Amino acid sequence: MTRKTLDDKFSAFVKGEDTESPTSEDTEKQNNLQDKSTSQSKTKLLEKLTLPPKDPRETKTITILASRRKRLKRLADQSGRSESELIGLMIDDFCDRAGITND
Repeated sequence: MTRKTLDDKFSAFVKGEDTESPTSEDTEKQNNLQDKSTSQSKTKLLEKLTLPPKDPRETKTITILASRRKRLKRLADQSGRSESELIGLMIDDFCDRAGITND
């Protein structure tokens, strides 16, 4: 069984996919990514999604499904990041994909 990288787990979490059991398609995708020489030059998702140092913080209360909360906790435990930080990274990634900027 091939272990998923943290980026794979993060992407799967954002998409609402199961992060525990990789499919053969996941394994094939991971092998293809490892074979490409350009994959080494790409910046990892969590490394490029960092908060600006002087960005003020605000509190926002959200309600999420219990299953998503459990997956978020597992991801936080595995990554060494806080749940709040991961949620912020997910929002940044989602907005970047949608073409929404801070301007």
